[in-house]
Amino acid sequence: MKNRRLKRYYKLSSCSEYSSNEDTKQDSIYVDFDNRILYITDDITFEIADEVIRSFDKLELSKGPITIKMSSGGGSPEAALAIYDRIQQSKVKVIFIGYGVIMSAALIIMCCCTERNLYENTRLMWHRTSSEFHVHEITIEAMNIEVMEFKYINDVANKIISLHSNMSSDFWSSINNELYFSPEEAKKMGIIDNVICPVKTNVGNNCKPDLKFEKLLKDILTVHNFEKLLKDILTVHNVEKLLKDILTVHNVEKLLKDILTVHNFEKLLKDILTVHNFEKLLKDILTVHKIIIKVTC
Repeated sequence: MKNRRLKRYYKLSSCSEYSSNEDTKQDSIYVDFDNRILYITDDITFEIADEVIRSFDKLELSKGPITIKMSSGGGSPEAALAIYDRIQQSKVKVIFIGYGVIMSAALIIMCCCTERNLYENTRLMWHRTSSEFHVHEITIEAMNIEVMEFKYINDVANKIISLHSNMSSDFWSSINNELYFSPEEAKKMGIIDNVICPVKTNVGNNCKPDLKFEKLLKDILTVHNFEKLLKDILTVHNVEKLLKDILTVHNVEKLLKDILTVHNFEKLLKDILTVHNFEKLLKDILTVHKIIIKVTC
C-alpha cells in the first residue's frame, strides 16, 4: 500500500504554531490533547503509529471520545494495522473525520472507528498491497518469502475492510488495480457512516444539513388536537379562496420572484395577517402547549 504520488502534496511543515506544552508537534501528526483530537496529514508510518498509540494511552486516562481527523494517501500497511489494533482495543468512542484523500492503508484506520465521517468531496482508493523488497541480497528464495508476506498482508487487509463494510472479502481481494470511489459510494458499501456537507454552500446532491427537522416535524404532528388545528386553518373565512387565487395566479413565477426579492413583501404579510381571524389563529398555533420552535444547524 505504498503511496506513489500524493506524498509531496500532503506533507505539511512542522506545526510550530502550536506552542502549548500539552500538544505534540511532528511533521505530519498533531495531537490536541485539550480537545482530544489527532490530526494526521501524511503517509502512515511507524513513527505516526507510535505517536497515535502513545496519544491513545494518554487520552484514555480521562473520559470522552477521541477524534481522528485525517487526510492521507496511504503508507505502510503494517503501521496502519498497528493503529487498527490500538483503536480496536480502545474502550472509548473513536470518531473519524476524513477530508482530501483517504486511500490505501488509511482506509484500514478509518473503517474500524466507531463513527466514520467523510467530507463530501473526499476521494477514496483501495488497491492490492504493494511494497519494495527489503532484502540485502535478491535471491529467488528471498523474493518468494517477500511475495508470501505481501500476500499475507493483502489477505489480512481485505478481511479487515470486509469486516467493517457491506462488501465481502472476495470483492475487495478482486480489485487488481486502483479502485477510486466517492463518500456516497463508500456509504453504500458500508465502509463509512456519514457524509459531511459544507455548511455554507450545501451544494451536495445528497447532503442535508442537520436541522433536527425530523424531530421538529414529529413534535408538531403530535401536538394535542393538531388535526383540528389544521381543519381550522383550512376553514378560516376565505382562506380556501386565497390559496386558490395564489395557485392559479397568472405568471406565478413572477409572483414568487417578487416575494423572494422582498418586493412589496411587507404589504403581503400585512394582507395575510389581516385575513378575518387569522391573527388569532397564528397566536393559537404559537401558544399551543407553549411550544417554541428552534431550528439549529
